[in-house]
Amino acid sequence: MSESRIFGSICWVEIPVVSLESAKAFYKEIFGWSFVPAGNGYLYIEVGGKYIGGFRQIEKSKPKSDSPIIYFTVENIDTTIEKVKLLGATVEGKKTMVDDGAGVYQWIIDRDNNLISLFRTEP
Repeated sequence: MSESRIFGSICWVEIPVVSLESAKAFYKEIFGWSFVPAGNGYLYIEVGGKYIGGFRQIEKSKPKSDSPIIYFTVENIDTTIEKVKLLGATVEGKKTMVDDGAGVYQWIIDRDNNLISLFRTEP
């Protein structure tokens, strides 16, 4: 398949997780992702028929630290925030409007201590 690439853009997301099954359940519920086993403690993440990244199995959760933050789009940010809390994630900070009004985001810490962000463009 021929694909146009923009150099410097994000091409893959790899999320370290302790339990592949727990991560599958959590992220499927939040984003509706599908997964394909790759073997050796790795699962591909599939969205819209394309692989966008994977889960890499690790032995224990990493300690909370400052790191790059990946933003994932959601349909309704408030509903998704409530859903992640019910699924055992932690909300980090306050929901924040982007200065130019382009959207709103909320950082969360998943069940494996990964800091990610939910993002919703505002009409």
